[in-house]
Amino acid sequence: MRVGVVPWRKRRLDADATRRTPAASARLDRPSRLLPLVLCWLAVPGCDDFEPPDDPPCVHHELAERFHARARRRLDLLIWIDDSPSMIEEQGALAVRISALLRDLMTPDFDGDTRPDRPLLDDLRVGVVAPGAPTTSPLPGCLGPDGAGGGCLLRSPPVAAPGCSATYPPFQEWRWRRDGEDVVERIVADVTCLASVGTAGCPFSQPFASALRAWTLERGPGGCNRGFLRDDAMWMILWISDGDDGSASAAHPELFDPDAPLGPPELRAALHPELLEPVESFASALRALAGPAHPDRILLGMVVGVPLDVPACQGSGDELAQCLQHPAMAVTLDPADPTRLIPSCSTSSATTVPPRRFVELAQRFGSAAYVESICKSDWNDVLSPATSVLPMRRPAICLHHELPLAEGECVPNCFLVETFDDDRECPEDETCPAAWCPPASADDLPDPAPCTNPATGAECRPYKRDLGVVTENDGIARRQCLVRAAARAWDPATRRCGRPRENGWFYDPPEPSEAHCAELGILDAVLSEGLEPGSRAELRCAWTVCDDGDAHPTD
Repeated sequence: MRVGVVPWRKRRLDADATRRTPAASARLDRPSRLLPLVLCWLAVPGCDDFEPPDDPPCVHHELAERFHARARRRLDLLIWIDDSPSMIEEQGALAVRISALLRDLMTPDFDGDTRPDRPLLDDLRVGVVAPGAPTTSPLPGCLGPDGAGGGCLLRSPPVAAPGCSATYPPFQEWRWRRDGEDVVERIVADVTCLASVGTAGCPFSQPFASALRAWTLERGPGGCNRGFLRDDAMWMILWISDGDDGSASAAHPELFDPDAPLGPPELRAALHPELLEPVESFASALRALAGPAHPDRILLGMVVGVPLDVPACQGSGDELAQCLQHPAMAVTLDPADPTRLIPSCSTSSATTVPPRRFVELAQRFGSAAYVESICKSDWNDVLSPATSVLPMRRPAICLHHELPLAEGECVPNCFLVETFDDDRECPEDETCPAAWCPPASADDLPDPAPCTNPATGAECRPYKRDLGVVTENDGIARRQCLVRAAARAWDPATRRCGRPRENGWFYDPPEPSEAHCAELGILDAVLSEGLEPGSRAELRCAWTVCDDGDAHPTD
């Protein structure tokens, strides 16, 4: 058998690939072979010795393989910040630490090597929620029984600050590779302004009830948060508080009665947990919100007053089994001042009460929750549930067909077109900028006009060449890019192709493939998956197989 390559004729990327086997060709050619024989029998006596011509020696094959990149790693992040009077010590550090958290989400680079140190988000939506919840308390800063305004995404800073605007959108949006550093800094600045919630809030702090209201009652039609949560995103709540949750049970309005003999308002929840809504009620409500089809959608981050020097009280929820037994987490009145509790942690910037209900909720969510101490100087790890939910490297792309390669060849006669999920630009290649390439489209494949260095006249091939924008049946404009086939060298000693020498796609037959399949690989020095998140790709190939044992030149 001899495998040859035939030139491509220009054709569109269509929905169906064609592939003809030798048997199929024989069936298609059989009528034309039998016709001369039938005519001979009818018209010419003694025509019994007629022999039909041999089968055509070569069969042309074409195929298309289609596959999708992983879905975008989207995160909808709701930030709840305690505005009770006890937070006065922490307010000064909030701006710096929240800024650092957001930068870690959008542009993580802990070791300064310009490469991400952990999986990046592809898409972030973030808002700061008003921390109030329904009460019957007449105390300043407390909401009424209807909770109006509580759980709504903030549109203006509760406390005016220099450099902050009077109004903002209800949430900020960022997308990797679409939005540059200027967008990152704008989002950081805007969220930092909205996070200035002050300390004039209600002393009855109800973080669980407030956040749940934001995602339920205020999410629906007519709600103040309509449109914030996306069906294809992970949903995360980040709580920042020096206290504990005091979400009251509807059966116990006495919690808010200023004349009830239950102790100071800011201590009642800790001293009388029997008056609160059970933690399991909130855990069940959050799981129900995620739905049976997405049980792992909900993520929780908690920057709260767990003791700084107790490892058993910091980390993911499945690592906190021994936390509540630690003496520092016990609710104990201070003998020297019965109007306050003995703090679970205390620094120059924070004095806290034991956050027992936060830890209980984290335990119920296991690895989907993370607890960080508000007494730490940085909170870098609290968002780890959002940045570790998916691996950075995608699974191997195993093709349905093995591609033929002649001895010494490393690149099959194929081309790869990637179609983005929007009209963002193909990534620029500094070695062959888009300005050096004439306009091209999928109609020009496989031989678009070459890109040329204007200074030297040398041809070049960009990693991903712009093929323009196509508008599909759904009305969405999508960018197409021609992905370069990476150059590889044949190694006569091993009789295999070496590693790719540049960014681009490459092919490994089943034998050397680590996945033990006909594998398509994509080398990308920045994005290890190669394909842009949310995109789809199509590999088109053509070859000729000849079975007569003789070498025939390809046309």
